[in-house]
Amino acid sequence: MKNLLRLSVVLAAVLVISACGGSSKPITLADVPAYPGATELQPGSSQLAAVLANNGAQAAQISQAAGVNSKVEQKGYTLPAAATWDAVSTFFNDKLKAMGFAQGVPGGSQAGSANNILSAALAQQNQANSGLKMAMYSKDKQTLTIMMLTDPTSATPTLVLSLNSN
Repeated sequence: MKNLLRLSVVLAAVLVISACGGSSKPITLADVPAYPGATELQPGSSQLAAVLANNGAQAAQISQAAGVNSKVEQKGYTLPAAATWDAVSTFFNDKLKAMGFAQGVPGGSQAGSANNILSAALAQQNQANSGLKMAMYSKDKQTLTIMMLTDPTSATPTLVLSLNSN
């Protein structure tokens, strides 16, 4: 529980830091390649997909109320039963780096300390919790968080992608 709280604080800080950045054309989640064999969850048939869709709508309302130009997109996927975090993280690392994304938060050298803290927190989280694995990538004013959730009562892992655009 302590690790999840610590991770939540780090993720909140990342959203604030991600307001800094460059000026290349932003992507949408439709531009992010799907993991091979993954099946996108649909709001009408998946409670998680409905929650993720609602998160985007709530984030838009908060952003508008705060006068901030920010957008959150989230999608969920069922992964093949044999999917491992190593395979998932390698897939996204390769694909996202080819799209110009880098691991960590945006800001280049200005974000050096934040990236060091984030990398340490994510490494600790990924090692300590077999049910939740995470990675974060950024480019300009966008941050993409990748989460792999494994329910111990199910053999099917779930993937959640969350794209924050400022």
